[in-house]
Amino acid sequence: MNPIPNANSQPLDDFDTSTNESQTLASEGEEQLPPAPLNVYTDVTDRVLKELNVVPGMTSRLGTINRSENVLPMMQMRATNLPELPDDDSDANAFLIAFEQANVDVFPTIDAGFTDITFSVPQAQETDKENVFDFTLGSFEFTTNESTTVILERPGNVFPKLVAVNVPNRLLTSELDCWPVLIYIHPTAGQNLSTNYINADNLKSIDDAHFYPYGWDFLFHMFWKYLFYETLGANTSTNVGIVYQHQFSGKDVITVLPILNQSDSINMGDFNNPDSILQILGEIKWYFTQHVKMNDGLVSTDNFRVAMAAYSSGNGLLKTFLAEKNNAFCQQILKEVYFFDAPTGIGPACVTNALQWAGNESDRFIRFYSQWSYANYSSIVGSNATVLPGQLVANPDKPYHSIALLNDSFWHQLLPGLFPSDTGDWSQYHSLIATGMLTDALTRSGF
Repeated sequence: MNPIPNANSQPLDDFDTSTNESQTLASEGEEQLPPAPLNVYTDVTDRVLKELNVVPGMTSRLGTINRSENVLPMMQMRATNLPELPDDDSDANAFLIAFEQANVDVFPTIDAGFTDITFSVPQAQETDKENVFDFTLGSFEFTTNESTTVILERPGNVFPKLVAVNVPNRLLTSELDCWPVLIYIHPTAGQNLSTNYINADNLKSIDDAHFYPYGWDFLFHMFWKYLFYETLGANTSTNVGIVYQHQFSGKDVITVLPILNQSDSINMGDFNNPDSILQILGEIKWYFTQHVKMNDGLVSTDNFRVAMAAYSSGNGLLKTFLAEKNNAFCQQILKEVYFFDAPTGIGPACVTNALQWAGNESDRFIRFYSQWSYANYSSIVGSNATVLPGQLVANPDKPYHSIALLNDSFWHQLLPGLFPSDTGDWSQYHSLIATGMLTDALTRSGF
C-alpha cells in the first residue's frame, strides 16, 4: 500500500475548535487524537486484501459458493505471473486453482486494477448545437497509480462499519482546506440477495466468521469492483471503475464509498443522516490530514464541497435523502447530484426531489443519465428543450441541469457489434451508463 502523507503517525496540524481559530499541537510521541467529537478510524486495508485474496472456490475457502467467474478478468490480466497457464483461458475455476497452487495473489494490492491497457470510455464532445452534446469513444491508458485507496473501519456498533476512500495523490500533498468529495451510492444489496450476499459459510470472513462487513461479497461487490472495474456489462474494456473515470475526467475528487448493509431497513445507515455524513467526512479528513475546521464543537461546513452520485436502486436512497433537504449539509455542502439509470418506478420522484433541493440556486448541479425517459424529464431542461436519444440536453437557463437519454440506439451506434442482437439487453446498457457516464458528470462538474 502507498504511504499516506499526514496519516495518524504524523505530527498534528492546527485545527479550528471554534469560530475563533485555536491551535492544538501534540507532543512528540504522544497519541494524537482528533478534536471532540471526532472518532479515530482504523486502516483495515491489509485485512480486506487478505479476505479478497482467499476467493470462494479455492481449496482454502471451499463451500457452496464459487466466485472464480467474478475475478476471471483480473486473473487473465495477471496470468503471466503463473508458472503454468490453464489450457483454457476462459475456464475461471482452472485459473483460480492455478493461482492458488502458484501462491500468487489475485489482488496484489488494494488498487491493483487494470494497468498498461487501453479502455474505451464514452467521452462528451461538444457539437455546433448549443447545449447539445454527442458521445464518442475516447481512449484512456491507465499506466500509473495516481491515487491512494484505503478501507477505514469506524469504531462501535455502527452502519456502515466500513468506508472505502480513494484520494488523488495530488490532494494528499496539497494544503487544500475545502475537500472536493464524491459520495457514491451503489445499488442496494437487498435486490441481489438471491445471487450475492448469501449467508453461506464460505462467504463469511475468514478471520471472524461474520457475514458483514468482512464477508467476501461485501468487499468485492460493494467496494472493489465499483472502484476499479464492473463485470456486469458487455465486456471489461468498456466497463470502467470510478477511479479510472475520475482520472479520465481530469478532476481531482475524493471518492467515499460506504459499504452498505444487506438489510433494507439499514442500507446506508449513518449516511441516511446529513449530520452524520458531515461527521464522517470530518473523521475521514482527519485520518488523512489531521486538520479539520470545527465550529462550536462541530465539523464546519467549510471543510467540504460534495457531490452525491447513485446508480440503479441506489437512486432510491439518494431520492429519499434529498427529501430531507433543510439541513446544513444539503444547503451548504452538497452542490451536485448525479443519477445513473434510475429505475422507471422511482425516476420521476428522483427528478422532483432533485429540483426541490436545487431550487433557484445557481451553484447546484443536476445530472441525469438514463436509458429510460421519465414523464417529468422536461421539468429539468425546460419546456422549450427537446430530449433526444444519444444527446446530452441542458436547460438553456440553467446549463448545470441536464439530461442524457441513452437508449439502445445510442449504444448500438457507439459500440457497433458489441451486442448480440439489434435490441441488446437493458442490463448491459444499465451497466455501461454507470461505468462510463461518471466521466461526463465530473468533466462538467464545478470541481
